[in-house]
Amino acid sequence: MGENKDLVQSFKMTTIRNSFGVYGQRTIIRLVEASQYLLEGKQIGECITYDIDKSLWGEVRVKMPITAILPKGDESNHLEAKKQLKKLVSLPLEYEAPNGDWVATTLISKVVFSKATGEAALTIQPEIWEAILDFSKGFRRFELNKALELKSAYSLRLYQLLSGQESPLNYSLVKLKKMLGVEKKYPRPADFIKRVVIPAKEELDAVAPYSFDYKPILESKTGRGKAGIVGITFIPYFQPKNRDIDLEEKQDFNTLKRRYPGVVSIPLSVENYMIHTLGFTKTGIENNKELILQGYQHIQDFETKFLRKLATGARKAKNPQGYIIRAIRGELKENGIKVD
Repeated sequence: MGENKDLVQSFKMTTIRNSFGVYGQRTIIRLVEASQYLLEGKQIGECITYDIDKSLWGEVRVKMPITAILPKGDESNHLEAKKQLKKLVSLPLEYEAPNGDWVATTLISKVVFSKATGEAALTIQPEIWEAILDFSKGFRRFELNKALELKSAYSLRLYQLLSGQESPLNYSLVKLKKMLGVEKKYPRPADFIKRVVIPAKEELDAVAPYSFDYKPILESKTGRGKAGIVGITFIPYFQPKNRDIDLEEKQDFNTLKRRYPGVVSIPLSVENYMIHTLGFTKTGIENNKELILQGYQHIQDFETKFLRKLATGARKAKNPQGYIIRAIRGELKENGIKVD
């Protein structure tokens, strides 16, 4: 369904509690993709890839090819797609409302499959559509095609959670198992790690731009005996070899600012190169964020050629950060770009 892209998904949807399998997770991704058209400023009914309309009662109907939720190579298995969509009409989904209320509902209230067109029309509960569009608790940005390529629901959820994450994340086992919908499974923490965490890591290592290392969090113990595992620390890392480089090169930050106010950031590949090769600190990057973004947008081959040419000079400079910033500023001025 169209070219690869980076999706911006609300943190609320990223961490929403559900026990959906991989088909259900793909359905959520497709609904998030449909919502991006509205975030881009298009009106209901103006989308091309998806047919979206809204009822007088606030329900949103999203029509998409039924193949959208099927894995690559199995696009003709309409029977399986219908079976999985039928499950979503009854499987519970839980989240916290803006006022703090606990809400239990279903992702879709109705599904209609057209044999004539091969399309599925999904009726979305108003509160679910609002949650998809609610960025009040933050967001995650992840690569669409990589997410759809993952075969495990656990891998997919953890990829969404860790994509773009720079610092370690601590999760209690109780909270993590609830989020993944497996609170009644794997009573032994070792089994949860063996059956969920390790296979997810292995799949992400092989496929995704982001994967993770992990460390068990042990309970505080003063007496004798072995301390039990009560949580997991996820230590994310970026894998450039699994990233679609075209997406990095095509990012237009003015467009992103217009579409998603407040969510624009320097690509992680650029940030990592500036920190690990050019001697920058995170504070140094943050203090010069706007200038670096201008450089990324206006200087040709900013990451692949421009910054790399500066590496030798930066290593010899007394102030590597100052050397790079002056070079970016000078190049922008030579190109006729007004520097703030």
